[in-house]
Amino acid sequence: DQTFVFPDIYVEKSSEAEEGSMEALQKQFMEDEKQRQRGDPQRAGVTDWFGL
Repeated sequence: DQTFVFPDIYVEKSSEAEEGSMEALQKQFMEDEKQRQRGDPQRAGVTDWFGL
């Protein structure tokens, strides 16, 4: 009589993402986006995707 045991796909992660991992890359990308969105003070909140 066998019982199925689910594999542990939710491995406990360390709080700090290891360098080069998906989490680290995503975190870096979000930081870069925040920096870019600060933008030019002369544009008064107009995002740069308007391309003006």
